[in-house]
Amino acid sequence: MELKDRITVAPGIRGGKPCIKGTRIAVYDVLEYLAGGMTEDQILKDFPNLTQDDIRACLSFAAARERRLLDERMQQHELNPADVEPWAKVKKDILGDR
Repeated sequence: MELKDRITVAPGIRGGKPCIKGTRIAVYDVLEYLAGGMTEDQILKDFPNLTQDDIRACLSFAAARERRLLDERMQQHELNPADVEPWAKVKKDILGDR
């Protein structure tokens, strides 16, 4: 799945926040719903124009952003790679070898 096919950023939509393509639903909104305890099925019922792939794209977008931020901090020597290594194992346990 290509994120660019599912997630877009447009200055005039939701203040330029990353949104699910063709909607005004921000990635942040979906993440908040999931963090608040909603299931994928509940989200899809409340937003019938969304798909499971849209929800997964939001999770992938957030993971890619987090990975990019960690890489930037390591490049700026704000983080020691040894500090990040335990999180790499947790990520692998959760996501597998994606």
